[in-house]
Amino acid sequence: MSFGTQFLSGVQGFIKAYLSAGEPQRAALPHGAPPTRFDYDVQSNLSTTPRADAEITFEQLRHFADRYDLLRLAIEKRKDQIEAMEWNIAAVDKTDPVARAQAAKLYKQLRRPDGVHSFSRWMRSLVEDVLVIDAPAIYVRRNIAGHIHALELVDGATIKVNITDEGRTPAPPLPAYQQIIDGIPAVDLTTEELLYFPRNVRSHKLYGLSKVEQVIMTVNLALNRQMYQLDYYTQGTIPEAFLSCPPDWTVDQIGTFQVYWDALFEGNTKIKRKARFVPAGVNPIFPKDSPMKDEFDEWLARIISYALDLPPTALVKETNRATAETTQAASQDEGQRAFLNYLKEIMDILLHDYFDVDGVEFVWATKEEVEPLKQAQIDQMYVNLRILTPSEVRSRLGYDPLTDEQTAEFATLAPQQMQLPACFTAGNVQKADTPPKPRAPDGEKARQRFTAALRKMFDRVKPDLCCQIETSYAKAMEAAEKLDALQKKRILQTTLDELDFDGWAVLLDDAVEYLGEIAAAGAYESLGKLNVSTDGITDMVDADAQEWARVRAAELVGKKWNGKEYIDNPKPKWAITESTREVLRGTISKAIDEGWSPQKLTAAIRDDEKFWARRADMIARTEFQFAHQNGNLIGWKASGIVGGKQSLCLDGGCEMCVENAEVGTVGIDENFPSGHDAPPYHPNCFCTLVPVLAEDMTDGDS
Repeated sequence: MSFGTQFLSGVQGFIKAYLSAGEPQRAALPHGAPPTRFDYDVQSNLSTTPRADAEITFEQLRHFADRYDLLRLAIEKRKDQIEAMEWNIAAVDKTDPVARAQAAKLYKQLRRPDGVHSFSRWMRSLVEDVLVIDAPAIYVRRNIAGHIHALELVDGATIKVNITDEGRTPAPPLPAYQQIIDGIPAVDLTTEELLYFPRNVRSHKLYGLSKVEQVIMTVNLALNRQMYQLDYYTQGTIPEAFLSCPPDWTVDQIGTFQVYWDALFEGNTKIKRKARFVPAGVNPIFPKDSPMKDEFDEWLARIISYALDLPPTALVKETNRATAETTQAASQDEGQRAFLNYLKEIMDILLHDYFDVDGVEFVWATKEEVEPLKQAQIDQMYVNLRILTPSEVRSRLGYDPLTDEQTAEFATLAPQQMQLPACFTAGNVQKADTPPKPRAPDGEKARQRFTAALRKMFDRVKPDLCCQIETSYAKAMEAAEKLDALQKKRILQTTLDELDFDGWAVLLDDAVEYLGEIAAAGAYESLGKLNVSTDGITDMVDADAQEWARVRAAELVGKKWNGKEYIDNPKPKWAITESTREVLRGTISKAIDEGWSPQKLTAAIRDDEKFWARRADMIARTEFQFAHQNGNLIGWKASGIVGGKQSLCLDGGCEMCVENAEVGTVGIDENFPSGHDAPPYHPNCFCTLVPVLAEDMTDGDS
């Protein structure tokens, strides 16, 4: 070995020995121990001062919020907005009479949550503590029987947070909080007795970060500026003028005359900012007053408004109306909506965890409700399109579902036809020489038969599916002796991934038949509304409806129709198989968390008849809308007079639905921004399409 090689080897050894990363130090706790939440102060539970580790105390935060008038006005504005909101306790399932009765009882009790103040006054106080100190605290007072008597607000500034050795909130019966009065621990409180719910929780702190604390430096600047402005009118520190004295006067003579001059106006506050005398040779100077309000004040107003998610419109220079309205709407969407969701979360926790009532929820009644007449028209449209049933509309209105007798009576009545927009009414369409051909397929009857087929399919595959779940779940549970969060997640995913849905292909023939009938019925219905004759186009319409049904039926069971045969589809959309996996996820997850046996899990899934029936009904409703909307498209294309389409989202909707609606008219063969050619765009989507005549389309339309 050469000297160079030896030298290089020695250098490499040195680097490896002394400059490597090295072995990590041995952890103090054994492997598998949970991590500490954060590096908290030693003996922090012994402290008798809430928020002892913070630079700014609760008292200082309240001082700043009370002293700076602009901040106080913003806080009160937010409280006024919350007070103006209507609220209610509603049943999640409006058809459940037990839940509706519980909701009515809870609403009556919460009209005075603490037994003294109204809900609006109680909520104002809660919002105050959230915005200023982010330490809302609600004491749940119970009577002798253990029932909740009152929800009493406690000053969050007196609540000290206790922690375990892991830095987390102690579980009952250990006290999670202590109330400190005059520096003395007065009361121990558990999480069952006190709901302490900061909005802006941080992983490295025990206390929240309030809106006031977030702008504390801005508030400090603003207070100092206000003191400067106050001094201008009270102290007279800025002279009105500088006047030159005779050239032979000494400095002492100038000072003596200054005292004499000031004495002449002593006590007269109107001229308190006096003139100042300077040596000879200086011409009279009259300083220009600096403005009391300038861009800096506007900047302060914008910061405070932004912090509290309020529009600065009333505090800054005037803008045009459109800009002001846009700012107002954006502020409401970005700030108020999120804050309302936080308050709803508090109320729902109280209802579910403390009142121990399921099936109800706290709701805010927004002011963006649809006018009653317009809502009635929307409901009529949805019922006519078979998107909703009359009982579902009645449920939303708070009425009981139709009885069997009422359902039979309604079935005998001829449905009212929806009034189409003027752009595609019969007045704008040349009527056909011959009336439309009556259409044999009945879409509603096809939907009912499809529902029955779905239920039959579920009954057929349920035993095999339950057997698969039991086998996969048992195998995964046996492999994990000690379950941590990651292992639980793996068990859940393994159980779901191993499910085989090949047997569900038995639905194909029925799905093709019924979906084809619904699509054809929708096509002929659309032609009838346009007063277009079906002579000469029936074969084309029927063939297009059947072809669409084959494609959709294949997608439904996780297959693909290539025009000749059904093949496997590795990435199906809208498939029953994939949606069923997600529905089962919740039950299997609960089984893992509670340690169910494989037999108990499968029994819970197998015996839940409501689950299987409800799944069949929901799928049938969704597929009916799919087929009906696409049938409309088939009819419009066959008419030869429809050149475009619009998506309607009349009662609101998600971002995707709204975007599709706002784009306006697109070509009859083109997709909407979401990539769909027709609704539904997602599960439980209630959007619908309307045709646009070719002659009514402008050059700007697609």
